Amino acid sequence: MAFASYASSEMGARTHQAIDTDAAWAAVMGRDGQRDGTFVYAVSTTGVYCRPSCPSRRPHRQNVLFFDAPEGAERAGFPPAGARCSPPPRRDELEQARAAELVAADTLRVFVGYDFARPIETTELTIAPPDTGELNRFLVTDVTKRPELLQFDAQRRAAEQEATAARAERRPQVSYNISGGFDTDSLKPSPLKEHSGVLASISVTIPIFDWGISRSRERQAQLRAQSVASQRELALRTFNQQFNSARQQALSAARRVEILQAAVSDAERNVQTSIARYRAGEAPILEVTDAQTTLATQRAALYQALFDYQIARTRLAQAAGQ
Repeated sequence: MAFASYASSEMGARTHQAIDTDAAWAAVMGRDGQRDGTFVYAVSTTGVYCRPSCPSRRPHRQNVLFFDAPEGAERAGFPPAGARCSPPPRRDELEQARAAELVAADTLRVFVGYDFARPIETTELTIAPPDTGELNRFLVTDVTKRPELLQFDAQRRAAEQEATAARAERRPQVSYNISGGFDTDSLKPSPLKEHSGVLASISVTIPIFDWGISRSRERQAQLRAQSVASQRELALRTFNQQFNSARQQALSAARRVEILQAAVSDAERNVQTSIARYRAGEAPILEVTDAQTTLATQRAALYQALFDYQIARTRLAQAAGQ
């Protein structure tokens, strides 16, 4: 009769216990539903765990690891093979996650203007290291071309023109009028020449007192121009800060991706080494589960770094007005 040590999840503590692997393997081969809930088995080649009664294809014995509870397999980095192999709390969490995904998809459809019947497609994160050279096409000088700043420039010019118009109302104004015509009952050249003439008039308007109306309008326009200029300067500083922060975050995320890719490769080799040592009887199962947990942690960190890079790149493009 063969026995093996495995990780127990009782009370959150990790202990060494013995399990009859021969009996457990017989239950797996016979798809014994009565053993469901007493243990689960994980397959190192597929990276998932199942119940003893799971109808999936039987794995090779040397690729199987046994755990007393699904939580132990999940801590070791093995997700359930499907909803049927998940414990009830996990199935409930899965349904809640699916409902949250549907709500998020509907919210995204509202933002992008999609019809609610149109499916939302997602793109898998690429594992290839980000090309930081693409960040060089985003220049800090492009920040000045943002539509927000152009709008501030138009508002400032309008306020300055209004101030100029209000100032012109207090200056002397000269107007003139020139008109020509004829006064005769004949359209013959001789009478027209004798009775035609030109009238010219010139008028000068000197404003003396308008109760300060024009000066008040000028001052208000000047204050608006100053306010718009201050808002533009503040917005420009904010956009420059966002640009530099996004660029640094993107470069930092790219460096994290490079470091974590090496860490994932090391963790994968460590898992293979631990499994080989466990099969040879040189290491306990805890060494394998620790290696699997480390690999899952490093992969999660890698995916987070890739996600952070894409977010920072998007913010950089937004700050550059692209």
